Amino acid sequence: AAVSMLLGRVNKDGGMKILPELPTAVEAAAGRSELAAKDFIGYLAGIAAGKVAAPAVMMAYEANPVYALPQNTALAPAFEKAGFLVSFSTYMDETASKADLTMPNPTSYERFEDAQTPYGVGAAMLAASAPVAEPLYNSKPTVDVILGVASGLGIDLGYESSEAVYQAKAEKAGADWDSLVEGSAYVSDSTESGSIKFAASVLSKAPCPRAAKSLLLLTQS
Repeated sequence: AAVSMLLGRVNKDGGMKILPELPTAVEAAAGRSELAAKDFIGYLAGIAAGKVAAPAVMMAYEANPVYALPQNTALAPAFEKAGFLVSFSTYMDETASKADLTMPNPTSYERFEDAQTPYGVGAAMLAASAPVAEPLYNSKPTVDVILGVASGLGIDLGYESSEAVYQAKAEKAGADWDSLVEGSAYVSDSTESGSIKFAASVLSKAPCPRAAKSLLLLTQS
């Protein structure tokens, strides 16, 4: 990023692009940048060390942090200290096995879902898929579970099904929902014009290679 800024290649071919975030369906939902700005590892480390209050409820959605997080042995106490651990998972993994409640999530073949601008893609995009088979077991999409819990608590999130949520996201992004579930992908060539800054404090800590004092050149005669 710093090199692109120095060379004036931000939002230009061959340089770094600042991609816009696609809108969320639920107004109160956190966007990608808001989620990325949170120090989740530091938060868990604080809970494990007793420096941060553990949440009353902790939920894991299609993730296995008990196994996959760095220094998982040191962070494991954070999940044990949570008042109630819920795992929304398709598999009985390490996190699901430790959860107080495991909610079986249908496989990707049995539910609606979408994918939004994977990391490394040079354009804002949205793809989606529709179920091609009925759930084999007694499972329910996580989005539908959350919508049902909210409704039971008297909270209106504005949608009645997971399909309606994904369709609303597509429409707000300017994509055609029917085309998405038929296999097309929505791709936007727009970029953000927001300002970016050098992370001077980070760059100052970057390792600086020292010039070699001597150079030995070996040749074959």
